[in-house]
Amino acid sequence: MQQPPAKANAPRSADRPWIGVHFTCAGRYLRIPRAADGTRYIARCPACGQSLRFLVQPGGSSQRFYKVNCTAD
Repeated sequence: MQQPPAKANAPRSADRPWIGVHFTCAGRYLRIPRAADGTRYIARCPACGQSLRFLVQPGGSSQRFYKVNCTAD
């Protein structure tokens, strides 16, 4: 079976920069690719579905891994 041609100008998520997010509330680690427009990373908790945005800004963080917890203590 022949595969359809890939879109030439559509970046694949594997080609984009990424951050690692450990959702301690869910006990899961996710690798989040940068949004196609290059302005943010959007992570969604696998347990509750809450979204978190990490904005890309000049002089931003060099940190690539984050720990988050959606549940209030």
